[in-house]
Amino acid sequence: MGAAWTDPDKAAFRNSLASTLAPDLAGVDTDAAPTTVLAHALAQALMPGAGPAAGEEGDASERAGLLLDLLVESDMVTGSLSGDVTAVVLAAGTGVDDDDARTTASAAYADLAAVLAQYADGVAVASGVDATGDVPSAVANSADAAGLVTTVVTGLDYYGRITTPLALAQNIGGDVSTYGPGSGRSMLP
Repeated sequence: MGAAWTDPDKAAFRNSLASTLAPDLAGVDTDAAPTTVLAHALAQALMPGAGPAAGEEGDASERAGLLLDLLVESDMVTGSLSGDVTAVVLAAGTGVDDDDARTTASAAYADLAAVLAQYADGVAVASGVDATGDVPSAVANSADAAGLVTTVVTGLDYYGRITTPLALAQNIGGDVSTYGPGSGRSMLP
């Protein structure tokens, strides 16, 4: 994810990009919030023909390529695809030092994870150590994400290299849980 996805100074840019992309999305309310439209754009770029776009007319792969190119060119995301995507892991880290900014960015990532979960067979969020307003907290507090997205706290270290893929596998199997050290979490799937 690029910094433009959550940068408060880029809100007008995100609004403009969302209104540009909305007509190219399949099965998505074009009047949805800009961040929701952008999340659907990323989901359809990664997983053409899945989720709300399933069964839509037109070439889903061609639309996916166009969407990914636009998201990359606009610095919303980086990278490229080398194969089919059926599941997603978001590596979130601990975020910025400012608690309010972290909370705002984490809410955007939780919303993104919830939209991706409408398309993917499974979604897991791996984060660093606990921090106020981090992405796992935002997922837990999101009515849309909490029932769909698995989280792994300290999922970016040695522990996470083992636990995150196992947690994703559990999520693909229908189990939505929270893993890591701390109250209310399991250490291993």
